Amino acid sequence: MYLPVTDLKWSYVASKIDAYGKVQLVIEFIDQGANLKKIASGAYDSKLRAFGKDAAKDGRQIYVRMLHEMNGDWYNWCAFFGDNTVGDFKNAYKHAVTVLRSTGANIKFQMSYAANNASKKKTPFKDFYVGDEYVDQVCTSAYNQCGATYPKNKSLEDVFGDFYTEVQTFTKRPICIAEMSSTGICKGKPAWISATWKSLATKFTRVSTINWFFENKKNLGRDWDLNTKADIHAFTSGYRLFRKVTGRRLEAIESGASAEEADALALVEAEAHAAAEEDALEPLA
Repeated sequence: MYLPVTDLKWSYVASKIDAYGKVQLVIEFIDQGANLKKIASGAYDSKLRAFGKDAAKDGRQIYVRMLHEMNGDWYNWCAFFGDNTVGDFKNAYKHAVTVLRSTGANIKFQMSYAANNASKKKTPFKDFYVGDEYVDQVCTSAYNQCGATYPKNKSLEDVFGDFYTEVQTFTKRPICIAEMSSTGICKGKPAWISATWKSLATKFTRVSTINWFFENKKNLGRDWDLNTKADIHAFTSGYRLFRKVTGRRLEAIESGASAEEADALALVEAEAHAAAEEDALEPLA
């Protein structure tokens, strides 16, 4: 769920926990102009502190994601927006985490990148990282934007693989996918969904949290939702594969298998499941 920092109310978040059991909260620092220096200087502290105190009284755990996609240039908290800098981002993020922690709230923190830097910036992902003491999960968005920004489908490996590899060079924190989906402009969206579940089950085994983004953005020409029966079938079948394969992998590890042996068993399980579903899906364009 997404909330502007100015509208933070624990009662609203608590109602979602009551309804769904778990919550990942994205706090958006929407403002006029670049605002990382304002965040670090305490401009939003009162809102964060009041929210944190109410959360502490409740005691239930939530995950909080602040300053997401900071390596972009499209939000006013991005490091490449206006006169913001990477150093400003790190100062702002650390400050906001420190304020919320000071309240005693039961919060885990997600630091979330965009899968690629804005405007072809070459800054390594490591340079943005604030350190394990401020991060419980390190995340990224992973979208196939075929037909919107490029002409052919890109697999999860294409849009997520570099981040997955690089982030493991500077932290052992669990990896999460903060947002993920595919357009349906190019043919093959159901096949993309199915292949993505399989890749998550067999290749990207350090991913601990997955968030699919199912909201069409008509003004941006992105049809992220499950808009056809084939999309829905691919998602539900792929999820069953994911549950089955990851469960089999966990059983193997608990029985004494090495990670490599468990991965091999999981792949065999995935191949068998995928073969049974293959005829129902159109190929990737």
